[in-house]
Amino acid sequence: MRFNSGYGFRRPVAILMCFLFAGTSCVTGPEDVDVSHIGLELEVRRFEQSLFELDIDSLDHGITEIEAEYGSFFTFFAAGSINIGRRDNPSFNNALMGFVNDPQIKDVMANVSEAYEDIDDIEVDLEDAFRRYMHYFPGKPVPQVVTYISGFNSSLITTDKVLGIGLDMYLGTDCAYYKRLFLPQYKIENMKRELIVADCMRGWLTSDMELDNNNSTMLRQMIYHGKVLYYLDLVAPTTEDQYKIGYTKEQLQWCHNNEAEMWAHLVDAEMLYSTDFTQVIKYIGEAPFTVGFPEGSPGRTGWWIGWQIVRSFMENNEAISLAELMQIEDEQQILSKSKYKPNR
Repeated sequence: MRFNSGYGFRRPVAILMCFLFAGTSCVTGPEDVDVSHIGLELEVRRFEQSLFELDIDSLDHGITEIEAEYGSFFTFFAAGSINIGRRDNPSFNNALMGFVNDPQIKDVMANVSEAYEDIDDIEVDLEDAFRRYMHYFPGKPVPQVVTYISGFNSSLITTDKVLGIGLDMYLGTDCAYYKRLFLPQYKIENMKRELIVADCMRGWLTSDMELDNNNSTMLRQMIYHGKVLYYLDLVAPTTEDQYKIGYTKEQLQWCHNNEAEMWAHLVDAEMLYSTDFTQVIKYIGEAPFTVGFPEGSPGRTGWWIGWQIVRSFMENNEAISLAELMQIEDEQQILSKSKYKPNR
């Protein structure tokens, strides 16, 4: 058996494994739900505008007002994103104004103001996504959403009550600053507006559902990321698959074309139950491609395969809800009951 690109791996065990997990991974997508009756009015507040409008002549008063309005987010932003410490630091005010008045930061702010003068589309899509979140996870809190800029230090901030979006991390593939920062192209490809909603919904879920990487098997990590991507299928159903996982269309198609061969390779190499981080990271970690796979492969192919397994599991176990899926800790149970059979 060969990859469609012309390269292949020997796979004596793979044929047996494919029969053991008979079924299908072809899915048409989860059934949509009506959430119009769910009461939610989501307002995205513009923290960066409040920050850059501070009056130097009444700075203490202005900072106090911002701190009162944005609460814990302001603390996380100052201490975590721009690293100036807490408000009780004697140099806090000067450090904050140093950030605001930095010429390059001011230029970044100008770029953000132009690109995100209107965020109505993001607000509408996030409101719809969080209504779906409320449908699937009743009783779970929905965050206040704010935007900010951090000088390219963070794309998201999550607290117990707030979800922050670092707009300077979504200025598009043509942003000159990304090149100056020597960011790799595969990262730049995911720094655009189209990924904001998926990133936000992923970030809010994973802040409450962290994966313990210590001694996690490859399969556990695959299923974890597969669950998160399936969750995006349900809460952001109009978002294209490429933006949920952060691939180009070509990379997504490569995965579809080579699904069976990728699965066979993982089985043959006995990777599913490996806890060797140096090996697992090749399939799970951020990278421009998957080491050992033919040209055209994206990174994080383990995420993609885990996604197909979870999709197949939910298709073949319709009584299980999304919330119940997230509570299943036995990844082997999900694999076995998925009846996963890769596309050929």
